[in-house]
Amino acid sequence: LEAAVARMLELGNADQLVISGVRCFVQLSCLGFILAPIFATNSPTLVMAYVFGFMVLVSAYEAAARPKVTYPGMFSKAIISIGISLLVSGLLLLYIVQPDPWYDAQYVIPLA
Repeated sequence: LEAAVARMLELGNADQLVISGVRCFVQLSCLGFILAPIFATNSPTLVMAYVFGFMVLVSAYEAAARPKVTYPGMFSKAIISIGISLLVSGLLLLYIVQPDPWYDAQYVIPLA
């Protein structure tokens, strides 16, 4: 719909809108395939492995790869800073929300 409006208004970005829409659909579908078994099993090992093993590593990689100016050890420092902030927010989650069980993927993954 947005691409049709952009084409009608001759904005010149209709092709980019279609490509980004398809890319978004593919990425969210892949994420759904990854998260479905995690939510189904609700295992503490699987939830924590996803949060710390996947989310922290990917976000640290993106944080270290994006800047134009980098320095040695930037990736490891990004892992440490994101990991510490995740631990703090996790402790707040346990204190404020008090999910039962504490590793409930319904609460832990969106707040991580």
